[in-house]
Amino acid sequence: MCLLIRGDDDVQAINILESLAYKHNDVIAAFTLADYTATGGTLDTTNFDENNFDEALRAYGRVLLLIDRHANYPHPSFIASEWAMQRELEAYRTWVLIQYLRFNWAWFGLHNWHLLQSPSYKGDRNLNSWLKYNPYSIDSLKQTIEMAERCVSLPQKRHFQPLYYQQVRSFCRLIKTTAQTLLPLERERLDILNSGSCKDLLKCPDYLKVDDEMTAIIQDTDKERFAIFEKIEAAPAAP
Repeated sequence: MCLLIRGDDDVQAINILESLAYKHNDVIAAFTLADYTATGGTLDTTNFDENNFDEALRAYGRVLLLIDRHANYPHPSFIASEWAMQRELEAYRTWVLIQYLRFNWAWFGLHNWHLLQSPSYKGDRNLNSWLKYNPYSIDSLKQTIEMAERCVSLPQKRHFQPLYYQQVRSFCRLIKTTAQTLLPLERERLDILNSGSCKDLLKCPDYLKVDDEMTAIIQDTDKERFAIFEKIEAAPAAP
């Protein structure tokens, strides 16, 4: 951790963490690797690296797999760290969020790609199309629904802080509902784009109507998901 924070030798730090995580099933090491991957090495989890969504999903998935495989998690080795950091709940929250963000980039990237092909568009030509994500918008939504449902169904455990547990489940429920609402709209949007009848995005009222509806849903969800975590309960003393 010191090597990563100081930036002295990320390679050595990652090698140590990978050894701890995958040879010794260390959840803290696996979680640190996931944060490192998701943030592009900054460890600032308020700002995920959109280039690393796929890798980050695998990394947080490995954290949850290690927890699931642990016979009596968090006993005996992870009681203090889990109580203080709520890593299991945080892994679920981040896992679901990144999958949902993966859809957002797919949706926005495909919009930008078609916008750049539109004859009437005279704006910025440096728009990012996110080609690594935009073919998979439907898959991203389906995965979001499945992962959010797993999060919502998570039973309350003794090491969960009650308020944060409720906040995470509320967040996952919100994301699941949003993804379910967006799924038929995204199918409709793709049908319009694939029909060939929408060669100029800015002059395609059917497309713009659906896209405006999706934009409003996504914006409302962003406001709601931030509001869920406005009240943060101070961690109680460890039992």
